[in-house]
Amino acid sequence: MAKRAAKPSFDWRESGRELAIVVLGVLIALLAQQVAQNWEWKQRVATAVRSMKHELFYDDGPQIYMRAAASPCAQAYLARIRAAVEAGRPRAEIARLAQGYWIQMLTYDSTALNHATASDVAVHMAPNDLEAFNQAYNSISMMDAVAPGRRRTWRGCAR
Repeated sequence: MAKRAAKPSFDWRESGRELAIVVLGVLIALLAQQVAQNWEWKQRVATAVRSMKHELFYDDGPQIYMRAAASPCAQAYLARIRAAVEAGRPRAEIARLAQGYWIQMLTYDSTALNHATASDVAVHMAPNDLEAFNQAYNSISMMDAVAPGRRRTWRGCAR
């Protein structure tokens, strides 16, 4: 007697369970990836904030302080040169005064902010924090614009 070939039975319950396991596994993997990315962006933002604070407080800040502190002295010295010119003093005296005026070249950097913006870290920062940094760096660029083409500041009184 010949045996009949058994039809493979299709079990909806078993297929549904396998599908649910696969979907649940994919969702867990996506959630884990999202958590890892959020942690990574928090680390990047923290590093960018540290870099911007360091640049502002230890690089640009002292230079701004020196410019502000020495400004009255520099203006007084320039006024002496101007008064000598307007009074028609001898050229040698005016040249000696002009040679005594010394300024130090200083640059005001915004490298940390530019890097944060270019690497999309700024997008992940808190809006208030980003606005505070933007205001600080914009103030620095306005100070640089006071003397276009010359990134200099007075440092000390020449005698």
